[in-house]
Amino acid sequence: MLPILLFAAFVLYQVGAQHFGVAMMLAGAIAFIAWSWISTTPKQMRDSLRDAEEQRRQSDAYWSSINSIREFERRQHRH
Repeated sequence: MLPILLFAAFVLYQVGAQHFGVAMMLAGAIAFIAWSWISTTPKQMRDSLRDAEEQRRQSDAYWSSINSIREFERRQHRH
């Protein structure tokens, strides 16, 4: 608890009372992101990357089919 109060006092000293709330929100967000990144296991990271890659492949396939349909329709209208 004491380190948190010391940090809050330091932030208050640096930014002043007007911006203290915003500074503490940003500090909390950064701390949360760092904590979640550190707490992620390598297996979770691999699973997440694999899921993102699969999602990208599905999206690419979808847009490929849309583009081929559009190209086909353009060719049909030319004749």
